Amino acid sequence: MTDQHGRGRPTTGPRWAAAVSRFGERLPGPPWLVWVLLVVILLAVVVGVVLALTGTEDDEQAAPAPTVTVTAPEPTPAVEPVDRGEGSALLGALPGTVRQYALAEVAPSEAFVASDVLESYALTYVGPDAVASFSVLVGQWATAPEAAASAALLLETAGAPTSTGDVLVEDETVGTYSVVDHGDGTATVVWTNGTLALQATGPAEDAENVYRAYTF
Repeated sequence: MTDQHGRGRPTTGPRWAAAVSRFGERLPGPPWLVWVLLVVILLAVVVGVVLALTGTEDDEQAAPAPTVTVTAPEPTPAVEPVDRGEGSALLGALPGTVRQYALAEVAPSEAFVASDVLESYALTYVGPDAVASFSVLVGQWATAPEAAASAALLLETAGAPTSTGDVLVEDETVGTYSVVDHGDGTATVVWTNGTLALQATGPAEDAENVYRAYTF
């Protein structure tokens, strides 16, 4: 079948094929050029989709791995603590070990004779090398304000604090602490816990750890 211009017209096949033919007739060049353009466009679409999917996978693979925190085990002493013998409830509650430090000496203290202290002790804890050690003072009073006043005197003697904070027991504030770095490799921590006032002096690198590990 021919039209009025004598050109052949398709009598069978999909309508889209006829439309493509008519579109091709409007373009310069041979009819096969239309199919080449369509193939090029189709390939461009496929490549775009592949690149988009590949980029998504790369983004997922490039996501940083979650940070894993490794906690080192707490150091332990190399020697056994001394036997404290019989005594008060406070004496029995004093820790025999604090991290890598073991109790080496304990005796009643005269550090608080000017106050109405109920009882007080001077303790020495030694490290694994038997050289590094902590000297600890512990005193107990009838009231928390008395303990706080005695701790303030200890801090006044120790020097200006380099850091301070609250003492927490099960999320409850029971006192305050202050760290004094002496600048010679040693430090002192003074803190209160209710009716107790305590002071620990030893290597600066371990001072705050010893305070936090102490049971009072």
